Amino acid sequence: MKFSGLSMLLILATLSSSSAVPHDPMGLMTGGLNNGRFWKILDQINEPRTRPSYLSGFSDALAFIYQRLENEKNLEGSKEMETFLEQLDFDGSTNDMVAHLDSFYRDPAYVQIPLPFAFEYCVMRTKGASAKELEDLLAQFRRDAE
Repeated sequence: MKFSGLSMLLILATLSSSSAVPHDPMGLMTGGLNNGRFWKILDQINEPRTRPSYLSGFSDALAFIYQRLENEKNLEGSKEMETFLEQLDFDGSTNDMVAHLDSFYRDPAYVQIPLPFAFEYCVMRTKGASAKELEDLLAQFRRDAE
């Protein structure tokens, strides 16, 4: 059976839902996604490229999904996903994003927020989102993380 790019994305999203996630005694995940605790543990690994490598893989996944959507423009919902992915386009370097995420997760109240959401927040902040937009986004993320 062959799946389209959007179908595969939906399958992956379903598989990564909290019901499919194994027990997480260290609290490294929220809703099936790596969170701030995971990010901080990556910093404890004695390899300076660990966090940039993680972000590189995350960026590759976003680029892959975007590229697949280019071929699936006629599918329902593909335009909305394409717009969302364009909003996540970060102009800085991987090391810049590492610094933004470090800064974000310094606040203990944000440690439960999943990494992809923190990434979105950091991109919006660097693109000049208003304080109100950022505040609303954080409030939504914190509600979703509970």
